[in-house]
Amino acid sequence: MLLGYDVKSLTAAETPGYRVVKREPGAPLLVEKIPEQETPPNDPFEAIRVVEIAIGLYIDGAQHLDNIPRPSDYRVAFQPVGRSAFKLLNTIKEWSNYYREQITKRGKNICEMERALEALVEVSAAVLREMGGKSSKGAGKKFALIEVIRWLRLAFRNHYQGKSSAMKRTEREFVEFALLAGKIISEDYDGLSKLLRDPRAA
Repeated sequence: MLLGYDVKSLTAAETPGYRVVKREPGAPLLVEKIPEQETPPNDPFEAIRVVEIAIGLYIDGAQHLDNIPRPSDYRVAFQPVGRSAFKLLNTIKEWSNYYREQITKRGKNICEMERALEALVEVSAAVLREMGGKSSKGAGKKFALIEVIRWLRLAFRNHYQGKSSAMKRTEREFVEFALLAGKIISEDYDGLSKLLRDPRAA
């Protein structure tokens, strides 16, 4: 195992706090309680759970994390809303009291409606001003992949039991193996080294 656990540690982690005395196919395990100091300090199966969470994060969250709206998306969304709100606001303001009273009679406050439309016009204009000069070019930021790598590195560093001299190389192998197993990257993917250098994935 890339984390460096030996067979004895893996076996002990299967039944934390207990030692298997007898194991027979089809029969319940016979165990005995062991002293606390003999319990493995790091549970290798916890590392597996963290890896599963990280891969699940990518599968469930990549669409949302990597598809954050760009400036052009904000402009497309808010421009028609601002125009529609402005047009509706002017229409209501031009109504005579006969029409306005129809809203009041039904327990609604027309002044509050106008203020809400004014606020929507102002917000839309502010968004368009802010996003107007920003570029929407460039590749996606790979937020989801970077976050998955950060989780995998954390799992590795919290549970690695091997030699410190091999830690850096083994960490890369561990991350790559997990990403391949989760079908997050392909065998020919060549961007992992760059992502490992990204401070967000540290």
